Amino acid sequence: MRLNYYAVQGLLARAYLYMGNNERALYYAESVIKIQEEKFPWITPMKLNNSKSADCVFSTEIMFALQNLDRNTLYTSLFDGANLKLNSLLAPRGDVVDYVFESDKTDYRYSSSLNGTVEISGTTYRVFNKFQGTDSLYNQMIPMIRISEMYMIAAETSTDGPTRLGYFNTFRNHRNLASVRERDVDYYLEKEWKKEFYGEGQLFFWYKRNKKTEMQSATDQYGTVSVKLSQFLETNDEWITQRVGVKERHISTNETAADMGAKAARAALENSGVAAEEIDLILAASVSGESISPSVSCMIQNLLGLSCMTMDINAACSAFDFLLETAAGFFARGKVKKVLVIGAERLSRLLDWNDRGTAVIFGDGAGAVVLEAGENYLDAVFDVKGGDDVIDIPQPVGMSPFYERGQEKKPYIHMAGQETFKFAVTAICRDCKEILERNGLTTD
Repeated sequence: MRLNYYAVQGLLARAYLYMGNNERALYYAESVIKIQEEKFPWITPMKLNNSKSADCVFSTEIMFALQNLDRNTLYTSLFDGANLKLNSLLAPRGDVVDYVFESDKTDYRYSSSLNGTVEISGTTYRVFNKFQGTDSLYNQMIPMIRISEMYMIAAETSTDGPTRLGYFNTFRNHRNLASVRERDVDYYLEKEWKKEFYGEGQLFFWYKRNKKTEMQSATDQYGTVSVKLSQFLETNDEWITQRVGVKERHISTNETAADMGAKAARAALENSGVAAEEIDLILAASVSGESISPSVSCMIQNLLGLSCMTMDINAACSAFDFLLETAAGFFARGKVKKVLVIGAERLSRLLDWNDRGTAVIFGDGAGAVVLEAGENYLDAVFDVKGGDDVIDIPQPVGMSPFYERGQEKKPYIHMAGQETFKFAVTAICRDCKEILERNGLTTD
């Protein structure tokens, strides 16, 4: 997939805006605006109201899009309330949409892109029907960069009052909205960012860029969703950074360890040029799989559509190294030719989110490598110390009538942070020295 020349300029405008370089952002935004009428004309009522194939995605304005031949299937699986339950419906409440769009049903984005409704348990939800349909090319589009974004960037970054007002009102007028006064541009800019990219994945970056700590709730007209850890845990960025050096983490909301592991595996296969069908063995390291059985490696195998051997290993932080050593054994015995080694953890589901000693450290993610037999394997050193005094992740004990109750630990990560750090640093330094000496190497 390649970006055209104007899409590159648009992407530069967006990137410079995120960087805080308003001058360069304005330059690239205006360079695209100059050719807008010729290359990316505004959507028209005729296209929106076409009875056979309404252009709800505003295709003429899209500077770059991804193509998904199964977009309508995706729409049905995510947004169509007729096939879903409340807990799986990705659709905002009707009153929330009315609030975001200020109840202006003449807005093109409201009238053509969010006019579908479903009712579940007595509550009306609005679906993103702009992604519905299969009868034309633009019904396969996933919008990535729009000409409208260039107008909003120009309106936000221009220092000339009449100029920024002109850009902003041009954009609003082509959404069937009235012009605003110059003094009100900043007030309405925030509203228009939220409307324009509602349900398209870009709005998150507006919140991030503006350092917002709350987002509009999809289930409460006047409610917000906090995105700040310090609001429910006694901590802050400075405290975390000083003690553990962690500045950013990623938390899964719905992906399992296997889901993330499969994504990492696909990326590793693509980067290596190896077809999935060539894999003879999948080795996975995880302590946070959804099930004790089937294993994470089995679930990844299923997601990849393979039928090779699979095996999990539970060795906490050092598990990936153990898997590399295990793979070496399979290669040495001639049992395999290509192996997927995957580390995947969804530790957020095992955290006590009231314990800042662990909650601020662990996150979710996955990594994968593709291995084949070679001549460059040298050596490995492993140092393990048993016991649950430093780190412990108990399993739920169930409801057996034979167990004595009251002695079990909660199934969260329990860790003595300082002791864990001391052991890790001491062991790593000692093992590095040993492996260098064993192989006649020095740090030089």
